[in-house]
Amino acid sequence: MSKQSGWRWCRKCQGMFYAGGRTQGVCPVDPKGHDGSASGHYAAVKGDAGIVHDGSASGRYAMPWDLPDTLHIHEDVTFRTGVAVGGWFDLALTSHGDISFSGHFHDSGADSYDMTMVVVLMTPDGLAYSITDQGRTHGTFEPGSRDHDWVKNAQSDLVAAHWDQFSRATVRGSAEASSLIGKALTDYIANIAKQLATD
Repeated sequence: MSKQSGWRWCRKCQGMFYAGGRTQGVCPVDPKGHDGSASGHYAAVKGDAGIVHDGSASGRYAMPWDLPDTLHIHEDVTFRTGVAVGGWFDLALTSHGDISFSGHFHDSGADSYDMTMVVVLMTPDGLAYSITDQGRTHGTFEPGSRDHDWVKNAQSDLVAAHWDQFSRATVRGSAEASSLIGKALTDYIANIAKQLATD
């Protein structure tokens, strides 16, 4: 089967076209028209190996109308024995790239902690997006609130442009009862992404 055969989905115009036909349709966003390749902004709908659709919305078979408008993750956070902190995080993304990240930590012990919360999303194609929050919880022997709460809102062009991938991303949240800055934070995020890529 040639590389031109099979159905394609154009990420630019969000339209379907048959790459094996003489006329593949003019892309309203790119007047040069569809070229039928599976590279660039074209996603293969039917693989060159002749794989038929199995009806799922996963992997290469996801159609624009199969994709959810939002991705929502809520997870509890616990720590190893000896760290008297617990909490949760909540992450919501939309197809427009809007991102809402919130969470809560509570310190029920004597010690205070500098908290670092990292959430990494890895798409099936290997794109990664991360979001981070840092704050402090105060224990019995230090003045200040035992609670650390946060709400962050952001907008990501990467998520919006690749929503077909990020709507099916694998998500991992990881928290440390320490302050990670600079290279230490960068390496921490990179290690989470590497683990997701090999899972």
